[in-house]
Amino acid sequence: MSTFTMKQVVAWGDMDAYGHLNNVVYARYFESARATFFSKHAFWDDPGKPADEGVILTRQELKYRKQVRFPHTLEIQLTITKSGSRGFTMGCRMFNEQNELACEAEADILWINFKTGKPAMVPKEIREFKQ
Repeated sequence: MSTFTMKQVVAWGDMDAYGHLNNVVYARYFESARATFFSKHAFWDDPGKPADEGVILTRQELKYRKQVRFPHTLEIQLTITKSGSRGFTMGCRMFNEQNELACEAEADILWINFKTGKPAMVPKEIREFKQ
């Protein structure tokens, strides 16, 4: 199974009143990793430009394992764990600087035609990334 990996620097403004990463920021970091994955694999030519087809998140589940604090640098890993003709599931894992699993998530993603509003075929490159 192929893995996409990226680094994420924890920003001071992402902390909550208790001095650790706010729980909603974990989801935002995973979102940024997915966007980087799609951009680096040329599924988004220009993320700011409307596209004919693309992804929508239909489900996301997070399991928090370790606290994260500023100024850590995290490693985020993405894998495609399930792939169908119209959608796929991404496994997302976040590791702290001690290489401990800080958070894991699963995201169901639907490939959609934005003009028709209907599901579309997942590009072959994404289906093959799982292999």
